[in-house]
Amino acid sequence: YAKCGSIDYAWQVFTKMPKQNVVAWNAIIAGTVRHGHCEDALNIFWNMQGNGVKPDEITFVSILKAC
Repeated sequence: YAKCGSIDYAWQVFTKMPKQNVVAWNAIIAGTVRHGHCEDALNIFWNMQGNGVKPDEITFVSILKAC
């Protein structure tokens, strides 16, 4: 949903997931960046780390695009 621009709906789906793994975090971050919400993507990245999920290479590529 995030890839198609439905960021709000993607966020709803993401927050309802029982457990968000690095793939789910990457999807929401990448979709947010893709549609120009770079500050939101950075905040999501910080939340990801705060929730104990370790970023991977895909995460860092998305975050670099946000800068």
